[in-house]
Amino acid sequence: MRVQDYGSCSLPGTRYGSLNQDFCFVETVEGQLVKAYISAVLDGHGMLGEKCAKKAGRSICSSFRQLYQEQGCLKLREVQESLILAFEEAHKKGQSLYSKPPSSYEYPKGSAACELYELSKVKGAWHYVCNQGATPLEFGTTCTACLLSGDELAVAHVGDSAAVLGFVDDENEDYAAERVTRSHTWTDRGEAGRVQGMRGVTVTDDGYLRVLEGQWQGQEIATSRALGHHMLSNYGVIPTPEVEVLQLEPRHCCLIMASDGVWDHFSADEAVRAVMDSVDNGSNAQGAAEELASRAVELAKDSNGSGSADNTTAVVFLMHS
Repeated sequence: MRVQDYGSCSLPGTRYGSLNQDFCFVETVEGQLVKAYISAVLDGHGMLGEKCAKKAGRSICSSFRQLYQEQGCLKLREVQESLILAFEEAHKKGQSLYSKPPSSYEYPKGSAACELYELSKVKGAWHYVCNQGATPLEFGTTCTACLLSGDELAVAHVGDSAAVLGFVDDENEDYAAERVTRSHTWTDRGEAGRVQGMRGVTVTDDGYLRVLEGQWQGQEIATSRALGHHMLSNYGVIPTPEVEVLQLEPRHCCLIMASDGVWDHFSADEAVRAVMDSVDNGSNAQGAAEELASRAVELAKDSNGSGSADNTTAVVFLMHS
């Protein structure tokens, strides 16, 4: 298998004004034998979430590049250990923002609800304060990262962004998808089981982790794994990725990585069909990524009645044997 083409698109949507807390990249790197492709999609959340996503993403890119240049091939056990270490380093890079946060911050920038927040310490912890009150400084980011070399694909993942492989379904004469990642949310029994019995937290019926005591009482999060969290890392939110190393097959036609702005409105099969329909109609990977993200934004605006669309990001790789 070879990468034929790739492209990416990241749109701010409408929910947060001009603020886009998603971050993505695609880079090529020369190895000992063949060229590799490094890519990631990150979806920041919380105040400074966009800065966390960029810091963590750039760290992932650097670590993956170094890994491939040193190894030049993907050996399952070695890659798993190396990618986990890369995520730990990216987690630390994200957390470094807590040491010197901006003294003032407009959030969400460009929206009608934008407020100017001033940094202040409340009970020994950083908060952003505005006329509406004080908000604890707590942020993080999802990360779905891929290293693609020849017919081998390594994926490391935390959060609810996702990667899917598209393939030609000869039996049904259509395109279909196989998920490479699973969502790390508290609705997953395994994820919820990690905090079962932990003091000071509970998982709510609607799938949020809620802090029950102390100065962080009432804080909630839907994502069970993420990079960059400070306070919530003490309550069960972990940066440890799940890692998969896969052998690509001649039937595989595309790889799609996207934030939840896409997956909230497309199933894996629907996303693959949308991308491949674009390609069959003459688009390249860049055009297919742009069309997928744009359609997701339009679907979001139409579906919720308020015209509100999340930050939306898609990366598309097209492959041929």
